[in-house]
Amino acid sequence: MRNVFTGLIVAVVLTATATHGLARDANDIVHDVIADYIRPATTALKTRANTMHAAANVLCEESDTVSLETAREEFSALVKDWGQVELLRLGPLVQENRLERMLFWPDRRGRGLKQVRDVIRTSDETALDVASLSEKSVAVQGLLALEFTLFGNGSEALASKEGAVRCQYAQAITGNIANLAQEIETAWYDDGPQAISTLWQNPSDTNPLFRDGREQLSALFKIVGDGIEIVRVQRIGPFLDDSFEKAKPKSALFWRSDNTIDVIASNFDALNSIVRAANLADALEGDAVRTAESVFFEFENAARTLQAINRPTADIAAKAEDYAKFRYVDIVGQSIETIMREQLSPAFNLSSGFSSLDGD
Repeated sequence: MRNVFTGLIVAVVLTATATHGLARDANDIVHDVIADYIRPATTALKTRANTMHAAANVLCEESDTVSLETAREEFSALVKDWGQVELLRLGPLVQENRLERMLFWPDRRGRGLKQVRDVIRTSDETALDVASLSEKSVAVQGLLALEFTLFGNGSEALASKEGAVRCQYAQAITGNIANLAQEIETAWYDDGPQAISTLWQNPSDTNPLFRDGREQLSALFKIVGDGIEIVRVQRIGPFLDDSFEKAKPKSALFWRSDNTIDVIASNFDALNSIVRAANLADALEGDAVRTAESVFFEFENAARTLQAINRPTADIAAKAEDYAKFRYVDIVGQSIETIMREQLSPAFNLSSGFSSLDGD
């Protein structure tokens, strides 16, 4: 299997100019991103995943409307915390199929959903235990499977003993998600010689992933640039389609639980927080400082607009005003991507010439 780290590095076209002369060392930038953002975000996800699992356990014990509503509320909170981590496509999240096991998306042909429905319809016992579930298809293990279990057709049965098997499936999914979140957090806190945090902060000729400051910063810029592109291409674009008349709300991520806007807002907030933790402006001088600061203005535009959109996903496709706001968020995302890839990257002597989504 191709080494995902190597793929990350070679995918970024670097200029021949080194990062010498920056007012802030690449090691310091990466250190702050890991310490101030990545580690706290992965801890928050782990904590929330455990809370979600506990709520599923209570739901299966109580089997009433109150415990079902609590579990659904915890799911929405979990989605937001996941949105803070899911764009960190470097290190533990992209190893051992953790990303796909947490979120099988996009599912363009609905194959994953069919598998989830089959599990529930047949009361598949191998999906009712965390250990055996983790060996099954990635499509039946993660957040989309949990969303359908809690919000999809027939989910009202969870409020009674008639939904016992479905609830056991939810327990297994949430247990699996909690395990994955724990693995992700543990890997980012690992300070061993081959840990991602150690390798990213200590470039050298013998480092298998990062040889110098350019490659350190390239990885950072790729997280943000690709993150924006993922949100635009995989989350916003399919929903918007070509026009208001052609909008497709059921192509949106987490439409069943009405978490479409919330997860996108969380994604934007995560990328904004990563750039702030990097404190890129302090590494630059002159006009480049203003360019670095301008990206925050765009992030604020996105956050403000997303907050103003009605949360029920179907309403966005029914109201031209909300659709226009969502379209504007896509435009703002494109602006952020341009600033990062075409303006800030050259300021750091980097040149991004590759998209991880090319060929999709």
